[in-house]
Amino acid sequence: MITNERLRAFGLSLRTIALWGSLIRAFTAAVLLAIGASQALTLGKIVHSTYVERDLGDFGGFYDSGRLAATGSVNPYAVDARSSPNLNPPHVFFLLVPISKVERTTAIIIWAIASVGGAILALHLIFGQVPIQRTATTLAWAAFAVVCASPTAALLNFAQISWLLWPAVTGAWLLARRHLWIRAAVLVGIVMSVKPFLGILLLAMTSQRQTRAALTAVGIALFCFGMGATVFGWEALQGWVSAIFTVTWAGNVVNASLFGVCQRLFNPAAGPHTFAPVLNSPLVATGLWIMATVTVAAISFRAIRSESGGRSIDRVFAIAISAALLISPLAWIYYHFFWSDHIWHYGAMNLDAHHPCRGDCSLSEECFLFLCLQDSCSFSNRVLGRLRPSVLRTAGERLRCG
Repeated sequence: MITNERLRAFGLSLRTIALWGSLIRAFTAAVLLAIGASQALTLGKIVHSTYVERDLGDFGGFYDSGRLAATGSVNPYAVDARSSPNLNPPHVFFLLVPISKVERTTAIIIWAIASVGGAILALHLIFGQVPIQRTATTLAWAAFAVVCASPTAALLNFAQISWLLWPAVTGAWLLARRHLWIRAAVLVGIVMSVKPFLGILLLAMTSQRQTRAALTAVGIALFCFGMGATVFGWEALQGWVSAIFTVTWAGNVVNASLFGVCQRLFNPAAGPHTFAPVLNSPLVATGLWIMATVTVAAISFRAIRSESGGRSIDRVFAIAISAALLISPLAWIYYHFFWSDHIWHYGAMNLDAHHPCRGDCSLSEECFLFLCLQDSCSFSNRVLGRLRPSVLRTAGERLRCG
């Protein structure tokens, strides 16, 4: 798990390593196993709460919305007020309508199996690109990282869609690395039609002089929207837009965007999983958000446009996705899996002392990742009841870390 070279990097002498290396490795393995087991138990509690206490989380709203679409409802987004709203565009009903044909429990099982399959496929694609051998140790580290990641807890808490989209985002990155830009554009068009904030990936294409690919992605996205509006009606498209504008919980701790941070700082909280603002001033929140967004957009655009060459594709995608998560008003932390590809990639390069790109993660990218991680850590602490357990209740029951 920890090589002698790694122990040497921590300043241990060869004699110390020879005497205590095995004990250090055993102790480290025991600690990590305990942490992983504890986190796995916590995830189990979250899953139980989502299924039993919270009516399947956001998936419950997806399911109800899909049933309305299947019955030909004019506005399939008009779900019961007790259900979570469906904020996915109408063409997602091509997925939700078939799954709503089965019983509710069966539907969530299918959703869960498909989501886990998507996560495994994404990790398989990522491991094919990072300069690390697939061994029991590396697979164990990957499992440990996924289990302990705050986005995993958030995704299970809400039963969201991000693991289904994760392999498509990863696939677009891999195809771009192989200079198969049109194929990458098809995937980008699909994912940006479901999550429009990913449209910033168009800048990644144009920065590599792939205007045709960018236009293809736009065309695919428009085609998806057109199919949804044609099959399920323009009223469904209007209902989707209306559902988005009814969001009043942008200050939720799960929203990792700049808008979410500003709302938590200067706007009264709405709904659960929120902080008390340091100052009640919506005007300040709006002004600060606009300035921060313009600043991040300008820095990102300049960084993306300055990149050229094959190796810069990794950097461009990393900057674009990180910027998208910061700029989008509603960028929940379970979307952070979309840039985990680049964390794995840069992490692997920096672990490999002989890799030519070691240390290539620039300061600006590290700042992006740091900013995105802040709300992940916050959500994890809130879910595990370590910051203010009295305010985080899921159907009246606190979730605590064991």
